[in-house]
Amino acid sequence: IENGTIKADVETAEEGATVTLTATPAEGYKLEAITVTAGEASVEVTEAEGAYTFVMPAAAVTVSATFVAEAVEPEPVDPNLIKIAQSQGKDLDDFARTELVEGEEYNTYTANADLQIAMKMMNIDVADCDYIVIKFAEEVAAGWKLGVYNGTGLLDIPEGVKEFKYVFADDSKCEVTDGVLPQICMMTFFGGYTAPLVAKVEGVYKHKVASEPVEPELAKVENMTLTVAKDAVMADDKTFPVVFGYTATVDESIAAMAPEGWISYTVTAEGKEPINGEIDFNVAKDTRNIWIPGLDNETDYTVTINSVSVLYYDFDFESESLETIVVFEKKFEAGELKASFNTGVPVGINGVAAGVKANRKVVENGRVVIYKNGVKTMSSGVSIR
Repeated sequence: IENGTIKADVETAEEGATVTLTATPAEGYKLEAITVTAGEASVEVTEAEGAYTFVMPAAAVTVSATFVAEAVEPEPVDPNLIKIAQSQGKDLDDFARTELVEGEEYNTYTANADLQIAMKMMNIDVADCDYIVIKFAEEVAAGWKLGVYNGTGLLDIPEGVKEFKYVFADDSKCEVTDGVLPQICMMTFFGGYTAPLVAKVEGVYKHKVASEPVEPELAKVENMTLTVAKDAVMADDKTFPVVFGYTATVDESIAAMAPEGWISYTVTAEGKEPINGEIDFNVAKDTRNIWIPGLDNETDYTVTINSVSVLYYDFDFESESLETIVVFEKKFEAGELKASFNTGVPVGINGVAAGVKANRKVVENGRVVIYKNGVKTMSSGVSIR
């Protein structure tokens, strides 16, 4: 029996007795089958909770077992490892190259003297990388060094490792500049090894720092402005003094949810309580008039935008309620986006006597009309809504 053992709980048994068998596979193997035979006849083997039993027949029996290798799960491949081509370099100066046998799974380097170079790659692009790593097919022997600097200085590759990692941030002498590592040079250097010194290198890699996944941008509001409207007037307890300008974009994936924009603002005037308000805006347009109720006449006001957001509503079946989904929000610093204006003299509405319309702007039939000395002189063309 290979790759494992099998033992019975008794050495001899009488006909009709129950015999228990215990199978022990070698490391890396598992039991595939147990067979019991009496001459050319097979004897039934029963398995229960890892125990194997059979009933002793009248004749002597032969017990055998088959062990097979367990499937080895491959190590997960890091998608951020980028292979660096192995090279022994073009100009080695006073150094000699090791013997090299290239293989499909690994390259074999054999050094027989001091100052022999196994591999030497120069000026490696390691932008956005945090380390390099050399992977060996088998445990590496003592005596290999690694050069990574512009000048002198070598790192010891520890005996017995199958992977050697050089982390840039862990080395205070690291000379990575502008995303370039000066060299990767594996070599022997004056003793510390037994010739011939062999290394089987599966690969040399640089590790690219994983970037955070970028969430898709479902909505965006840009080019935001706040200006005082031309011919701003006051009527019906509301004012039309400022215009919010913008460029809004909405991803197609939420277009069917009818997303809407919202502006949060504060109106201030010296000696008066601030007025806070919100107003919606159409994401398909590019301007929104802000109407602000409750202002006093002939007063200097400042409108400051606090935040701009885009949202939509989704029905939550679990709570049976509408859920507000905010897909864009921009908060402004104090005074970052503002406009100032004076409310001026109040205007009248339709039906106000011409005598009280002296020298002022008046809303008539939804349009601003300019009076001088009680006589209508022109329409400004600004609609009030």
